[in-house]
Amino acid sequence: MECPTKLEGAMELIIEEGKVLSSIKNYPEVQDWVQDWLSDKSNFIFETSGTSGNKTTLVFSRQQLMASAERTCATFQLNKGTKVLHRLPMQFVAGKMNIIRALVSNHSVWAEKPSMHFDSDWNAQKNQWDWWPTTPAMLTAFIEANGDTNFFKKILLGGGKVQPELIGLLTNFNGECYESYGATETLTHIAIRSIKPFNSGFRWLSGVHVNVKTDGLIVVDDVTKINTFLSDVIHMTSEDTFEVLGRADDVINSGGLKIFPLQVEEILADWLPFPYYISYLPDAKWGNVVALVIEDKQDVSFDHFDWNKIFNGHPIWKPRRVIKVPKIEINANGKIVRKHNPEGLVDCL
Repeated sequence: MECPTKLEGAMELIIEEGKVLSSIKNYPEVQDWVQDWLSDKSNFIFETSGTSGNKTTLVFSRQQLMASAERTCATFQLNKGTKVLHRLPMQFVAGKMNIIRALVSNHSVWAEKPSMHFDSDWNAQKNQWDWWPTTPAMLTAFIEANGDTNFFKKILLGGGKVQPELIGLLTNFNGECYESYGATETLTHIAIRSIKPFNSGFRWLSGVHVNVKTDGLIVVDDVTKINTFLSDVIHMTSEDTFEVLGRADDVINSGGLKIFPLQVEEILADWLPFPYYISYLPDAKWGNVVALVIEDKQDVSFDHFDWNKIFNGHPIWKPRRVIKVPKIEINANGKIVRKHNPEGLVDCL
């Protein structure tokens, strides 16, 4: 169906079949990036999000950006006539690449300011969007606000771990939903797994080859010509599928065993309905022990928790301390900014 250039609320058509429209002026960060891309520059600077350490800057060529964009468009069938929703922050790689894809494959982009609030008249837009790249936090906020997900044919989630609760919220979703794996170093996703229909394993995109090490993996991408090291520890569940255990930088060594905070957090997701993450504290006996980081405004008692049942088979994963901090920082992608051994009030469990 024919769509107006502006919908109820602040949502506007900014790129129509690859053509940049004047309405892009209402989104200065997008406009700046488009002008940058349409210049004669050969190289572009990206900044990492800093969720797992200090922010760093990376430089990629125009050819590398185009190759990454073209592969994503081929993977998700994004082409002329495709309608994409853009609500991503432009300071990170996901937002920048979402715009480049439209300019490369001549599809249309509707923009709205990145926010956890959804003020537009969404009931008038059912089944309109072919593709929405977003974060788990933003999709959760959308479902809570609208009670439905059948506004989109395909959804790609990145920037944070997809929790079982969100998968449950997608039960009545009739489209396709994927979780992505990648980093700024790889120009967004280099692997995806299907959430709806559900598949537990990630699969590498075409052209991606990896050499798995104990402290991470070496990625060689024939498509983008990127050769880089990621400090993620993965487990191959089959010859061509894998699961992400966590970052090697985050591993907690306790009593001679390695504990991945991501795995502990996935278990606690069923029990803790507020922001938290797993860190560690030094311990004379164990070397380090698992510590649960929460905000000090959370007045919660753990006395009723049956930790042995919760961590059945993994008793050493049980948090031994609680660290209460004034605020858990969330970046623009909705991802928790982890701080190793954070300062705060420490309670025993």
